[in-house]
Parts: sequence; structure tokens; C-alpha cells
Amino acid sequence: KNYTIDKDVVEGTIHCKNAAAEVLVEQLYTTLTNRHTYRLTPRTHTFNDLTYQSKLPLHARATTSTAIKNNLANTELETGPDTNHLMNKTQHIITLHKQHKQNQRLQDPNRFGIKPTLGEVRQKIKSEIQRTNG
Repeated sequence: KNYTIDKDVVEGTIHCKNAAAEVLVEQLYTTLTNRHTYRLTPRTHTFNDLTYQSKLPLHARATTSTAIKNNLANTELETGPDTNHLMNKTQHIITLHKQHKQNQRLQDPNRFGIKPTLGEVRQKIKSEIQRTNG
């Protein structure tokens, strides 16, 4: 038979990632019984702390080095003989952290001192003129 259990889920369970064991049990149940588990919200198995970080106030969110520390378990560093895999995983964490920071800047540009570009100002003025004339 062809059993489909994600490698990320197995690794996450081995390295005690949050909710990885639950996902593994669900996948094993589905594979062995041919029945699906039913959830109100679909579960994604990205074992990082971005959802937790997004709930924190802006001043308490993680820096890049803290994000790496929180998302890479010590056991991954000790048991992972493949340094390329660890480098790729670290780079992925850094990329996710940068994307998260970019989203923060888009959500609250005033907090970061980001001023609108000339094109954005022109577009705003143009739409205001059209509203007053229209």
C-alpha cells in the first residue's frame, strides 16, 4: 500500500514542534482507516510561531535571531547531519520573518515612519478632484 505521511510532520514530531504529534496522529488515522478527521478549521502543518507572533503587540514581537531560535529546535541542530538542509531551513525562517515584517509595515505605515510616494499622493489628489467634480 501507499502510505502518505508528510516528512515535515514526522520531523516536527521528533523535534517536539507544537501540534506536530496531533497532525501525525490525524494522518495515521486517515491512512490506516481510510476515514477523514473532521475539523471546523483546516489545520496547516507549518510548525513555526508566526500566528503567535502576529497576536503579540508590535514592541514584543521577535527579532530575526529570536525567530530562528524559536523555530529551530536544538535537536534539529544536533541530529541534522545535512548542513545544507539546516541552512535552507534557517533561510526559510528568515524569509518568513522578513515577509511578516513587510506585512506589519503595510498594515501600519505611520508607526514605521513610511511616507507615501509621489505616485500615491498624486493618485489620492486625483481621486479627490474627481470626487468633488463628479
